[in-house]
Amino acid sequence: MILSKDFEKILNLILEMSKEENYYKLLEDILEVGMNISNADGGTLYLLKEDKLEFFFMITKSLNIKEGGINKKINLPPVNINSESVAALCAKSKRVINVRDVYSDKQFNWTKPKEYDKLTGYHTESVLVLPLFDKKKNILGVMQLINATLFKNVVPFSYDVETILTTLSTLSGILLDNMYLYNSDRQLLNSFINIFIKAIDNKSKQNINKTIKEFINYLDVEDYKNKENDIIFASNLFDIGSLYLSNSNKLDIDLILTRYELISYYIEINYKNNLDKYNKEIELINNSKKFIVNINNKNKLDNNDISFAKEINKIKYVINNKDYYLLNNNEYDILINNNSISDKTSEILNDLSLDDRYIDIKNIIINFSKFINKEEVDNNLYKYVNILALAYLYEQNDINILNEYDFDLELKNKFIKFIG
Repeated sequence: MILSKDFEKILNLILEMSKEENYYKLLEDILEVGMNISNADGGTLYLLKEDKLEFFFMITKSLNIKEGGINKKINLPPVNINSESVAALCAKSKRVINVRDVYSDKQFNWTKPKEYDKLTGYHTESVLVLPLFDKKKNILGVMQLINATLFKNVVPFSYDVETILTTLSTLSGILLDNMYLYNSDRQLLNSFINIFIKAIDNKSKQNINKTIKEFINYLDVEDYKNKENDIIFASNLFDIGSLYLSNSNKLDIDLILTRYELISYYIEINYKNNLDKYNKEIELINNSKKFIVNINNKNKLDNNDISFAKEINKIKYVINNKDYYLLNNNEYDILINNNSISDKTSEILNDLSLDDRYIDIKNIIINFSKFINKEEVDNNLYKYVNILALAYLYEQNDINILNEYDFDLELKNKFIKFIG
């Protein structure tokens, strides 16, 4: 039977997931927690690279073996994904494999474990193998546990253990996915400006830049012509802040849904003798799941959304004297309190460390983002910002949107005449 302390171990892992520098250590912890929950004597975590499963971390308690992990390579050949190894079959079939007794099993090929037993004097009996998926259900690796024990005797892995470790393997897959994304993001940031400008080279952005060029030519003012490139570059870089803001204000759906799975299983164990209470709690979890999935794609919350977010932000489950909320305070803040684009744009510009040659562009971006948020703008940059804002708002909305902002009246009238 799974106890509440086991949930604490998994939930603690979830709470640590966002700490990028701990990813490899957390991978070790996942295997160790899986072994502790199942009382397994041995365990191996494989990572899939190309068409091979490479040994990442391996433990056998009774033989005092602990190999691999952070910055340590296991000196064993990888497992070919097309071999008859149970780990390879698990990866290919994408299903959990639970074997009660290796030596009496006729379904799988146990040649390698039996060779290992003969070499070390170990005796492999029960085995539980679980696939690790990314968010798109692609295989990232495999977790294999060996010899569940009860009162020092080897026993099969129970259904309860298999169920909760399936949830743990889901968590592991999310963690691996985030690890790869993090490494990719670091490479991406090294050339962020160039990549971003290419990424936004779409029809809408081309129209904005084209409108800026043509309107400045229409105005035929030398000062504006001299600032044309700066204004267009500012237009491109402004979208960094808005893009970052839209991404940073998205909830980590996989993280929350994994937490809901764990809480659901906790409810099932603790309320199985109280059907009314069980149904009520499960209904709440299901409603919360639907809300979280749907709300993350909305640009604006309505009153019902805000009310439900407030409700589930107050609902907690106490597991081993710790509080776990359906929507924690950080997640609630992401939903309710949006940072302004001007603040986020300023943060991004500071992170980019543009030198003094770009000071005018930086100031145009900052003041343009303030203008969009209807904040006070530097008078020295007001007309440059107006040119950018007229093109930006018109191309992404319609002519009526211009009436909602405090434009320079002369520039606004010329722009309306310019667009016909």
